[in-house]
Order: sequence, then structure tokens, then C-alpha cells
Amino acid sequence: MSIPAVQCFALVVLLALCSSVSITDWRRMIIPDKQNLLLAISGLIVSSLLPFPGMLDASAGLLAGGLISWTIRSLHREVRKVEGLGLGDVKFIAAAGSWVGGLGLAPMLLFASLTALAYAGLSRGRNISAVQNPHLPFGPFLCVGLVVVAGSQIISGQSIYALLD
Repeated sequence: MSIPAVQCFALVVLLALCSSVSITDWRRMIIPDKQNLLLAISGLIVSSLLPFPGMLDASAGLLAGGLISWTIRSLHREVRKVEGLGLGDVKFIAAAGSWVGGLGLAPMLLFASLTALAYAGLSRGRNISAVQNPHLPFGPFLCVGLVVVAGSQIISGQSIYALLD
């Protein structure tokens, strides 16, 4: 299979999986393990077929994503005494690491967080205390970050950092 064919296939798979995760998380406030497993496996397969991130970096991204997000989740729960990041989000970030590689995790999380903050600010206005349900599914925003970073890397064949230079 040619590189452009693999790129098109990768983008279709990525968009389909992210659409599924976004819809499920938005409706049910959960990202099922099956969706995260599909995302991780497909990311490793795609990474082995494309020049970037490559299988080694994809594997490192998967491990780093899991470790970083688990640490954030644990620290938040310890400090705030409330769960701020669900296990589905932790698993999603790990799986996303297989698509973006270790270095792509930071910009992916930045795009996801900024998108979530913009949504929360625009939809809830200034009076946050008046909101009855303060919970917001993070999965759809993680998907935005993943599609932006992984999509850019798939199309260009290079790191997101090379594109920002």
C-alpha cells in the first residue's frame, strides 16, 4: 500500500474512532475500554506503517500517556479529594499516545484543554455557581486534540514540533 493510501486510511480510522468516543462520552460520561483498546491497537498499526511517529515512539507515547495521566488523576484526587479525571480519560490519553508519540502528548493535551475551557466558558457564562451539573465529559475535547495533532502528523509525515517551526 502506498503512503498516501495509508494516510487516507489512517485519517478515516482516526476520525471514525474519535467520533464514536465523542458521542459515547457526551451521552454517557464514559469511554468504554473497547473503544480505547481499538484506538491503541489502530494507533500502533498506523504508526508502524507511516514514517512518523514510528512503532518505537508510538509505544513510548502509549506508556508515557498512561503514566502521565494516571499521575495527574492520582495527584488531583489526593489534593482535591474528588475525582477530576476518569479512568476512561486516562486510558484514552494512553491510547492517543500510540497515534501522536511521546512528544505529541503535550500539544494534544494543550489543544484538548483549551478547547474544553473555551466550551465551558462560552456555554456556562460567568456564573459557574449557577450550573447544576458541573461535570463535563473530557473525551470529546481529547478527541479534538488528538485529531489536530495526529492528523497534522499523518498528513505531513513529521512531528507537530517540526510543523510549528
